[in-house]
Amino acid sequence: VYFYHDPEWRSRSPGTFTIQKEIEYAQQTGRRHLYLGYWIKECQSMAYKGRFGPREVLEFYPNEQEDPVWVPVDSD
Repeated sequence: VYFYHDPEWRSRSPGTFTIQKEIEYAQQTGRRHLYLGYWIKECQSMAYKGRFGPREVLEFYPNEQEDPVWVPVDSD
């Protein structure tokens, strides 16, 4: 968790706003991927992250000589 806010701000969706700005920055700087940080699908406080896609998860943490293997995650 790298972002938190006053619960009274919930209606303003600060987490969603932050991701939108991160996407904008990634596009401006030519990045093809964006890491949204830790996500627990069942956690209500992190539900906003599930509205962005497509999503992939790292299958395993590779050593320095291996390429990472990313696996698509269903949107359900």
